[in-house]
Amino acid sequence: VDAGTGAMTEPKIIFTGPSARGGHRLVTVNLCPQKYSYVYNLGLEPTEPNEYFTLGTLVHVGLAARYARMRNRQRDLDPDEYADPVTAVSVVAARLGPAAMSQLHWALDAVTEYETHYGDEGFRVEHVEEEFRATVGGHRYTMRFDLVVSRRGRFRVFDHKTQSRFDTE
Repeated sequence: VDAGTGAMTEPKIIFTGPSARGGHRLVTVNLCPQKYSYVYNLGLEPTEPNEYFTLGTLVHVGLAARYARMRNRQRDLDPDEYADPVTAVSVVAARLGPAAMSQLHWALDAVTEYETHYGDEGFRVEHVEEEFRATVGGHRYTMRFDLVVSRRGRFRVFDHKTQSRFDTE
């Protein structure tokens, strides 16, 4: 509910994509300068998304929802400010289209397995999918960290990765 108007508001979904000036740009220009130019200079994207990148995107959305809700609970804020992981992943898959919808069951399974395995890890969630900046040699770089947590005065930074296929056994 909006505090000012009393109107119902939709829960937030964290769907950020890569950072504006992150390492992925350096990798792309080194691997294929032409692809770099198409994507970053001309703003063109592949017509068919890579199914493994789509799966990774959906899993990231689910984990971001999990940790944003956890952060709010830890700070005595409303966790429902953010969509639950299943809703977040389902909404983003629908937005991305048929290729993402074909990966939806895999993404939901991965997020569920993650939650089952890790449970409540006992740390404080500090940042979820936030962009950090650094200037090196006069050049500005950015990095979007999936998760920054603290425990007993120490910080850990996570960059979640998914594998390109799941074991079937």
